[in-house]
Amino acid sequence: MPRRSVNTSQAVQSRTPSAARAPEAPAVRVETRSGRTVTVACKLGIARFELQLCGKKMVTEQTQTGPREVPMYFKTGQVWVVRGTAYPEGTPPKGFIKRPDEVDGYALTPGIPADFWREWLEQNKNAEIVKNNLIFAFEDREDIAAMASDFTDVKCALSPLDMPVRDGDTPDTRVPRPMNDGISGIQRLSATE
Repeated sequence: MPRRSVNTSQAVQSRTPSAARAPEAPAVRVETRSGRTVTVACKLGIARFELQLCGKKMVTEQTQTGPREVPMYFKTGQVWVVRGTAYPEGTPPKGFIKRPDEVDGYALTPGIPADFWREWLEQNKNAEIVKNNLIFAFEDREDIAAMASDFTDVKCALSPLDMPVRDGDTPDTRVPRPMNDGISGIQRLSATE
């Protein structure tokens, strides 16, 4: 299949974990202008990732110079679950969810409302997972495949390390290196040890 160029400025994208919901949080309404949905591609090395919008509420904060009004943000609205790339090795336990569809190391979650995704992406545009392209979304699977192929080499801190096969061969930049020449690097044990 020929590789397509993707314009990320026109793309619908997403990312970010969820915190505990405050009961008094005001509801955030996302206008559903269309029934369109997107497929979210997530490279986080976790089993599931929750997306939820935040609502702003002004609260009184006590300071040394007296009280002042400050904005506080609370999780509110529907929670959408996105699949990550983590999955048990070997045979999964009985009743365990099926392995997610993957494209170039990104787990795919279809059916996320496009309006929700746009709002979530706007609220989380400065999150590291968004800025590092660990999560994004498109309506078209071909666009997802094109963008995923561009970021195949991006590593997530939650993904398993690629351990060196032999001394000095370190394929993963996240593997710690010895600071002293007299200390050997991390080595994989063989099955007989």
